[in-house]
Amino acid sequence: MQKIFLAVGLFLTVLTHAQNTDTVRTDATISNATVYFGYARELTHESKVKITSNTRIIVINQLSTSVDVNSFQISCPEDVALLSHRYSIFYPTVPVIAKAGK
Repeated sequence: MQKIFLAVGLFLTVLTHAQNTDTVRTDATISNATVYFGYARELTHESKVKITSNTRIIVINQLSTSVDVNSFQISCPEDVALLSHRYSIFYPTVPVIAKAGK
């Protein structure tokens, strides 16, 4: 019985890992910040990622939450094709905890 559970657990682990190999996650660091008089500011973030031929999605965390999407620039080596990019902010939800007895 233990061998069956072990085999099923190993299979699920390999299956989960195989599904997530197309996504690479990294954190960005600020390499340069310029503040202009008044409203404008320019932040330069850098992040390095090792990718394989199976990489389809690159998620970059730790970016500013107030970005002018029209000024968004991404540079990559010439042997890498950037087909699209999307900027979105993740807003975590706070779980509702029910009080006991009511």
